[in-house]
Amino acid sequence: MKTVLLSLKVKDTEPFIWSKVLSSYLKRSYGPQWTQFYNAPKNKELDNLRINANSDLAGEAMLEQNLKYYAYLEQMYLRIRKQPSHLKLEFTWYDVEYEYNGTQKYTQQTLVFEKSSILFNIGVIFARLAKEKMYSDDKESIQLLTKAASCFTYMSETFLNSPSVDLQAGTTKFLGTLLHAEAQELFLLRLINGENPSKRASLISKLAYTCSQLYESCTNFYVDISKDDPYAVLYGGIGWDTTVAFKFSLYEALAAYNYALAAEQTGKIGVALAFMKKASVSIWNASYSKMAGNEEINFEGIKFTIEDKLKSLQKDNDYIYHEVVPADVNLDVIKPMDAIKLVPFHQILKPYMDATSDASNEIFKGIVPVEIYEKESIYSEKKSDLLRKEMEDLEAAEWEYRSFIEFTNLPKLITDLKMRLANRSLSEDPQVTMMKQQIQDWSTTVRSSKLSDISKQNKIILQKRNDIIKLLSQASPANMDDVVKIKSSLVQASKADEKLFLPVKSCIEEIKLLQNPSLLWSNFNSFGVQEQPNLLDIDDSKNDQIKERLKQISEHYENFSLLREERSRSLEELKEWMKQDDITKILILNHDKSDSEMEELFKNELEKFNPFINRIKATIFKQKNIINDIKVGLDTIFKLTDIQNKPSGERIKEEQRNEFYERLQKAIVAFAVFQRDLPKGLCFYDQLYEMSSKLVQSGTNVAGEQQSTQPATDFVTSVENNMHNLTLSESKQLDLGPTPAIPELPGALLNSAPLPPPKIPERPQFMSNTNPNPNNMNDDTTNNGLETDGAPKPILPEKLPPHFTDNPDNPTAFYNAPSVFSENMYSKFSK
Repeated sequence: MKTVLLSLKVKDTEPFIWSKVLSSYLKRSYGPQWTQFYNAPKNKELDNLRINANSDLAGEAMLEQNLKYYAYLEQMYLRIRKQPSHLKLEFTWYDVEYEYNGTQKYTQQTLVFEKSSILFNIGVIFARLAKEKMYSDDKESIQLLTKAASCFTYMSETFLNSPSVDLQAGTTKFLGTLLHAEAQELFLLRLINGENPSKRASLISKLAYTCSQLYESCTNFYVDISKDDPYAVLYGGIGWDTTVAFKFSLYEALAAYNYALAAEQTGKIGVALAFMKKASVSIWNASYSKMAGNEEINFEGIKFTIEDKLKSLQKDNDYIYHEVVPADVNLDVIKPMDAIKLVPFHQILKPYMDATSDASNEIFKGIVPVEIYEKESIYSEKKSDLLRKEMEDLEAAEWEYRSFIEFTNLPKLITDLKMRLANRSLSEDPQVTMMKQQIQDWSTTVRSSKLSDISKQNKIILQKRNDIIKLLSQASPANMDDVVKIKSSLVQASKADEKLFLPVKSCIEEIKLLQNPSLLWSNFNSFGVQEQPNLLDIDDSKNDQIKERLKQISEHYENFSLLREERSRSLEELKEWMKQDDITKILILNHDKSDSEMEELFKNELEKFNPFINRIKATIFKQKNIINDIKVGLDTIFKLTDIQNKPSGERIKEEQRNEFYERLQKAIVAFAVFQRDLPKGLCFYDQLYEMSSKLVQSGTNVAGEQQSTQPATDFVTSVENNMHNLTLSESKQLDLGPTPAIPELPGALLNSAPLPPPKIPERPQFMSNTNPNPNNMNDDTTNNGLETDGAPKPILPEKLPPHFTDNPDNPTAFYNAPSVFSENMYSKFSK
């Protein structure tokens, strides 16, 4: 038994140039930078792809081009679904020209119209290929018909309210059902044309009944059109309505016939005879709508087989079985079986979506919905938080490293221990050696400073105040308001001086001690610094243990550098990966996810950075272990050298020595702050004295204004120029921090000519003993203090005082921008 499949036609279209539309959109959206988002070769490929998809290529090549082009359309639709009008699209398509239907042109300014028309052609091409392979490879033909049915079924559920007759939901649903029926029909014919089909009569009856139901749905499509409008033009070619009606009755007859055979095989002769009569009625109904000129279906042979079997059953029942024949039977007793499972269209399209993904990102790079940008912003913030946390962990690890190295002075300690071990003796406690070196540096700093005489500097400050007060007493009564303000600034400066001098005055004895080396070392040595016994006299076995421990500590110290390099490299790689990371494509494909699903998506995307994060964490964890190992190793060395096994009297001396060291440490910190900030006060008083002098002179000029031929404004200009030139010497440049807000002045002062403030130079940062070069911890040239008048820089302990620029309790904060320097301060110079 054979069959025929209906011939479908593809839709035709008018030319459309994507490159022109996309370039125009990018120009409107991005202006002169539009070329950054435009890929001319890729756009040209898209134009050629549309041309090929609507050309006269061979079936398989044409199908490939249409599927690929539809994938591009789907990629674009994901980007412009809420703003299609911005692109100014305009597509023109024609309805398929059948004998019943004339060609009608439709123009739409929406991408959906283009998508639905291309998908229509894809379904038609699948059906055409199935018809070509029907006899050569019926199995592949069934698969092609199934895909064609999937296309039209998807269209009927997705694309609604189309003006085109071809694309209306009713039409595409009809075509989907028709192709589904033809796929079921080919599957059924494989069984009917197989060996001994009578043994499969029950299965064939179920498949045939399903096939008849599908064709019945197609018949109802035409019946419904005729009911709604008797003069309506039917869809499709001539004979389509007759063909589906014929196949409906034919497969209904085959369903009844095979069900009768199955009943006969089980001994139900009466039921078999009743269904055979039903088959005879259905085959006669089919003859009324038989397809004209078709010789493929052996209709007469099928009709003869049914009639002959009916006569045989009737004769056997009359003469042998005498069973009661049911008066009326219904095919509903047959359980339908659909052998065709439609493949979801997105599965058919998925390979092409994957293949065009990268190219789509290039072509449509400039077309991204606002909501995608918003989600990208959220994701970028999450990346920033992740990076910020890793940077904080890395900075904490770096601080821990520097603190440990500085506290232990590890490089020097290792070198010192190795030298002592090489000489086979430990003449002194390494900790005592470290103290002596620090004290020596501190002493050199104090002795080299010109500010080490605290009492002398205090007298200088007092003298400068008295000079200013004496000068202000000569000011004119007309300038009394400004005199009051200058004296107010003197009071504030006095308070600042008290705060500045207080720490060093409490440590003045220690500072004097640092100025006297002989007395300093006499005091230090009074705490019982004694030589340790020769290492050989202790125990040779301990010597080997010390060597092994020192070797381990040296290796650990070298590993520090490797860990830091690995940590920094991992962080840089993490930054680079985050910079290159772009999930626009993923967000576009998942645009319809809920907020909770999007959070999960972000979480999964961030996991791609875990390898770098784990490497950073591993270096931090290993650094902690190395620090602990070094501490244990040093403790072991000290114990092996009996450094810690001291009698109680010696431990008391050690405590006294540590207390003495801490007092010196406190003194050098206070002196460093004093040495840093005192020049600001001295400079301040010098400038204030000069300003007071000019204020006194201005009063004299105003008093003699009637005799003077020079306008007062010339004097004001001269004063302003002088004030602009006020500055500190380069050797005393200070960072005075941010200038405080100018205080609000009375209305009378606001109307006067302002005097500009003097130029305040910047002050260098107060350096700590923290090496600014973390990659060179042994650099002996590191600046560890303030350089004043060529003096060496003080080496400070690891715990530095707070940075006074940021501390509200800064004793010299007043000098950074005192109110006396307000440009609105002086109100009467021009009067």
